[in-house]
Amino acid sequence: MKRKNIIYSLSCLLLSMLAEISLFTESIGISFSLFFAAFYFLFYAYIKKRVSSHKFIGMFLFCCIWVLILSYVVTANPYFYSINFILIIGLVCIHACLITSPPFLDWSSSLFLQYLGKKAEQFCECTKIFGKLFLKQYKKEKYPKSVVQLKKVIIGLIIAAPIVVVMFFLLSSSDENFVFFIKEIVGDGVKINANLIWQGIRVIIFCVFFILAMKTIKRKAIIVPVNKSKRGGTFDHTIVLTVLFAVNSLYLLFTIVQFRYFFNDVLMNGYSFSAYARRGFFELIIVSIINLLIILCVNTYAQKKIIMLKSCMTLLTVFSLIMLLSSHLRLSLYEEAYGYTYLRLFAHSFLLLLAVAWAFTIIKIWIEKLNLIRIFIIIFLVYYCTLTITNLDGLIVKKNIERFSHTGQFDIPYMKTLSDASIPPLVDYYKQEPHITGLKQLLIEKKQTIHKKEVRWQSYNLMEAKAKKALKDIKE
Repeated sequence: MKRKNIIYSLSCLLLSMLAEISLFTESIGISFSLFFAAFYFLFYAYIKKRVSSHKFIGMFLFCCIWVLILSYVVTANPYFYSINFILIIGLVCIHACLITSPPFLDWSSSLFLQYLGKKAEQFCECTKIFGKLFLKQYKKEKYPKSVVQLKKVIIGLIIAAPIVVVMFFLLSSSDENFVFFIKEIVGDGVKINANLIWQGIRVIIFCVFFILAMKTIKRKAIIVPVNKSKRGGTFDHTIVLTVLFAVNSLYLLFTIVQFRYFFNDVLMNGYSFSAYARRGFFELIIVSIINLLIILCVNTYAQKKIIMLKSCMTLLTVFSLIMLLSSHLRLSLYEEAYGYTYLRLFAHSFLLLLAVAWAFTIIKIWIEKLNLIRIFIIIFLVYYCTLTITNLDGLIVKKNIERFSHTGQFDIPYMKTLSDASIPPLVDYYKQEPHITGLKQLLIEKKQTIHKKEVRWQSYNLMEAKAKKALKDIKE
């Protein structure tokens, strides 16, 4: 074996041991960042000559990956932990394939998906080759004596197993101290040995995986670019115009109703603002998404994109934005009545994402060269990374404090469900308003809970450290 391969294999072994320490010994924290720092150091050292394409989007994905990784250190949003873990692994695989792919490959096209499929096939091929090399030494043609002896040992164990079991039960019936002795000595040993065995198995699996993954990424995948001839649209523009006129007429009536209710303080009889706000929020979101799909289909498959057609699509976009505004107002009214929660903040952020998507859709209607797929992917990653790195718990606390100053209502039971990131603003507000019912007891319970945790270096989190520091001033 070459010296370079030996060093590479040992590096993968060390990386797999770090993965075991980072991912399985304690809850994920700063150790996650250390593991991926080591992984990328090994990755770039191994394939540094292959990194030559898609530098802009590659750097963008690299930044997104590290934002998600650092979220385990700088924030404490347990709702994102599982999703982030899966997304990070997926983005790392895509990023590794992207920056080593041929320069002509468009990352937003179906050709790139074929390239990822080729890489998956190569990984399976490498796994098969590794399996064949590993099992080759056990073939009877090469090592006949060892194989025969192994078979005899297995037969002996099979014969001995029922005899040992029967004798054990007979001996345990005759002497209870024998049973206690076996349980005390063998039982603890089995637990310790089982744990060590599982750790060793995981390290070996990770080591093999890293070796095969690096080999797969370094191998070339042949992708033949296909020149697609532009075909004419299949949707007749007269039919499409008729459909858009009908839909826009319906939305015009809906818009008149929305402006009447939300800007003139007039509601239907029997409805409060909170009750009206709750009705139809998700329906409006679904309608807005359907409208977006309609625009994309018409813009792609219409035969002639005349000015009238583009104007109708633009009008449909404006109506969709008004629906998003209506949904935002409904949700704001509901929050004023019932307070701020994770789900309601997520809904607000999703409305903002749709609004940005609609803004670029308007540009696409008039500038056809614009690649919406690329823009939507970038917008979504920026949106999700921003949402992940934001201290949502602190924002919920601050918004509910503002609501308390107007309504005198503060949802203590919901505050108990928030993570440690909510503690610093709660402590700050308690120092200003110590008379709020249940707030001191809440902070005492948080203090007791957080001090019971045994946090090792792998699980270090900046928000938890800040929470512990803030709770020092709270006396039980």
